[in-house]
Amino acid sequence: MTQEATEADVRAAVEAAEAAFGAAPFRPGDDAMRADLLDALADALAAERHALVALADAETHLGADRLYGELLRTVRQLEMCAELAREGAWLDPVIDTAIDAPPPYGRPDIRRINEALGPVAVFAASNFPFAFSVLGNDFASAFAVGCPVVLKTHPGHPETSAAVAKIAASILPEGALSVLYGTGYGANLHLVQARAIRAAGFTGSLGGGRALLSAIDQRADPIPFFGELGAVNPVVVCPEAANARGAALGQTLATGATMSMGQFCTNPGVILRPAGAAEFDDAFMSGIAKAPRHALLNERIDAGFAKGAETLKASPGVTMKDAMGHLVFSISAADFAASEIAREEVFGPATLLVSYEGEADLMAAVDALEGSLTASLHADPADDALADEIEPRLRRIAGRVLYAGVSPGVALTDAMVHGGPFPSSTRGDSSSVGALSLTRWTRPVAYQSCPARRLPPGLDDENARGLTRRVNGAVTRGPVSAHPAEQADDKGRMKTWRND
Repeated sequence: MTQEATEADVRAAVEAAEAAFGAAPFRPGDDAMRADLLDALADALAAERHALVALADAETHLGADRLYGELLRTVRQLEMCAELAREGAWLDPVIDTAIDAPPPYGRPDIRRINEALGPVAVFAASNFPFAFSVLGNDFASAFAVGCPVVLKTHPGHPETSAAVAKIAASILPEGALSVLYGTGYGANLHLVQARAIRAAGFTGSLGGGRALLSAIDQRADPIPFFGELGAVNPVVVCPEAANARGAALGQTLATGATMSMGQFCTNPGVILRPAGAAEFDDAFMSGIAKAPRHALLNERIDAGFAKGAETLKASPGVTMKDAMGHLVFSISAADFAASEIAREEVFGPATLLVSYEGEADLMAAVDALEGSLTASLHADPADDALADEIEPRLRRIAGRVLYAGVSPGVALTDAMVHGGPFPSSTRGDSSSVGALSLTRWTRPVAYQSCPARRLPPGLDDENARGLTRRVNGAVTRGPVSAHPAEQADDKGRMKTWRND
């Protein structure tokens, strides 16, 4: 059984991380060592998949199919971060050689590179017991660039976390990953206020994130806080798209809204469609009613969902239908724009349908939206003029804009952005998934007139690793892999994972 972390436990974990930083495999140039360790962790997770999935299913009710897929995704995340560590493009070296001339045209030799921040704190998520937990993407990305991690598990899946932590401890050196347990906030606050911690990553509620941010602000030296705090992930269905393919869109969006009982951070919680879109509404409600059902993650999530649903139901202009356990609310665009409550996330099996009467009505509703991880636009060619007006508004509020499909699901690719303006995240300039996730845990350091023997790897004149770099204003790029999701290979693995 896991035990509640004390202040002494937090202090010991932070001291271990601080001692590890600066030693192998966290020294500049140790990238290949860290990559090998990430690959070893991926292999070990895969080898223990059956036992891990059984534990996670007992604690979260997410079902074996979803959990096998998530575990495979976590294996792939570790593999991808290993590839990125070896490749080294996250270092982003810039070399400006000296120019012997009077200022402002002359200059000394100046070279810049990204370097690891140091020990960082990570807080696991409730809804991803593997992908955003002990060996999840926050750990993998921080470790890949050379940051030791102190991780606070989520109380919703302690036994799963402990099993994964045991695997990690058998592979990683001391101090590379320290794992803390417990249900209270005391350890969380002590962790983000520890002087040696140089950044923190969090996925959870707006209230929990604000509490951590407040504690960080009380530090003598506030640190970067990468918090993912919730999003409604709006979907806009344009009139001609609704007329031409309303039934298909309704079914597609119902599928997205009901994945894992609406417990994805990218769940499409608000759908704006034209008033009177009967085909869309009928297909959506039919799809909702046919979707599989299971218990929510834990009692805390269940209670929060019930409270949020009751609050939304009482909001002016809101009506509700219970589609076999998935709550569907409806509201006019005018009432939606006027109601802060209607625009708040209800985490779980709930969807708010917003009816707009015309372009002005739609624009007012979209302009009232806050920051989200995703925003989706479904438009046909006949909707182009309207889409031209909506698209810039969606870009302002979302980290990722979708033009087809559904928002749940985040591809493991270099170009991915999983973040967005507040409150979806506290740092709209970052991402917790993809190649961009590594640079969160770094800071740029410039070396001026530095002797060659003191330059860190990557800033030498030859730059033998073939990294992306700029030399005297010219941009050059060495070979960089695209890190494909390898879906064919992953599907093949999924077919054998369940029964081998």
